[in-house]
Amino acid sequence: MNGFLPTPQAAPPLPPDFAPWERAARDLPKLLIAGRLRAAVRELAAPDCRRLEEGQLETAMRVLSFLGNAYVWGEKPLVDRLPRQLALPWVAVAERLDRKPMLSYASSTLHNWRLLDPAGPVELGNLAVVQNFLGGQDEDWFVQVHVAIEAASSPAVAAIPPLQAAVAAGDVGAIGAGLRTVSSALETVLGLINRMYEKCDPHIYYHRFRPFLFGWFNNPELPQGMVYEGAYGDRPQHFHGQTGAQSSVIPALDALLGIELEHDQMQSYLEAMRSCMPVAHRRFIEATWRGPSLREFSKAHLGELRDPYNRAVRLLNAFRSAHLGLAGKFVHEPGLKYAQGAVGTGGTSFMTYLGSRQQGTAEHLL
Repeated sequence: MNGFLPTPQAAPPLPPDFAPWERAARDLPKLLIAGRLRAAVRELAAPDCRRLEEGQLETAMRVLSFLGNAYVWGEKPLVDRLPRQLALPWVAVAERLDRKPMLSYASSTLHNWRLLDPAGPVELGNLAVVQNFLGGQDEDWFVQVHVAIEAASSPAVAAIPPLQAAVAAGDVGAIGAGLRTVSSALETVLGLINRMYEKCDPHIYYHRFRPFLFGWFNNPELPQGMVYEGAYGDRPQHFHGQTGAQSSVIPALDALLGIELEHDQMQSYLEAMRSCMPVAHRRFIEATWRGPSLREFSKAHLGELRDPYNRAVRLLNAFRSAHLGLAGKFVHEPGLKYAQGAVGTGGTSFMTYLGSRQQGTAEHLL
């Protein structure tokens, strides 16, 4: 099991009329360097998305999302309209996936990797990124670390249903064992997030890769939003950009541990991030919140469960602290230097958001 990652098996090939789009996506770094991406997209014919099978939808979404974000951010001047032959298939695929026609974490990370050795593990050293914007070590490593974190978190994700079943059955021993599994996975994840610095330079991330991740929500460069020609009545849309807040791992563990953070001004943002997740992931998180309360059961059995519960909460908070430090180094500090980093790629004041999440988690220790 890979947690929230799809299995590493190859998705079915896309229909023939997607071949020109796949070629454009494959050539994306070269088209961007040449300043020919927009011209190349405008020459393409809209593919027929009605014949896409379920297994092909995520591949099509990745291709269209990378081309869409590159179309907006890859050349100057910026545009606030997407041509019909890109907009209509992007909207059609997004609607079938019940997501927005926008580059999300699902397309940039969860469905954007392959194994170098198909028989090997999903871990750093055996990962390759499928789709890039400009490419290079730093962009690849940034994505690979996130994929490795998703894979390393899989034992914790897999432990959630058995843990809630153990709560329902009143099985203290099974709960303690399950919490130790969660903590062990979080320790591995902590080691991985701290490896981001090894091959991803903050300066290169900030200037070469990050600009392509922005959306058109609360973005001063696109104050009117984005028009998808032929869709939404040609009314401008305001969609969030790609961000790690769209990963399902931490929200699922929050739900398991009962980490209920204040319904502050960030609540609408969290709900928007949930809508960017694959449907199955959203349902899993919602089902976990509805399940038996591990936190309340642990409160009632402090002698046996206080320590394993608190260890899991501390490690979850340590991850949030590491993520806050990473955001400071890769985004906040360069933003101060270049006077343009107050808003994250998701369209929010990310340092405030991450800081409040960290403080709120620590308050849940028993």
